[in-house]
Amino acid sequence: MSKSNTLSVSSPTARVRTCFGSHSFAVSAPIIWNSLPLAIRSSVSTYSFRRQLTSFFYNLAFRPS
Repeated sequence: MSKSNTLSVSSPTARVRTCFGSHSFAVSAPIIWNSLPLAIRSSVSTYSFRRQLTSFFYNLAFRPS
């Protein structure tokens, strides 16, 4: 893990041979984690993380067009 709290996917194309395998937790979890804003990834408590994550996804789902 680096200073920006990102996770690396250890060469998914070499290990994953099927489309189903590319949807596995080991591949998709780091991609989703890295797509979160740094402020959420660097939360200091579980409560703060959950609150910010809920707000982030709420804003994605119900953002005015």
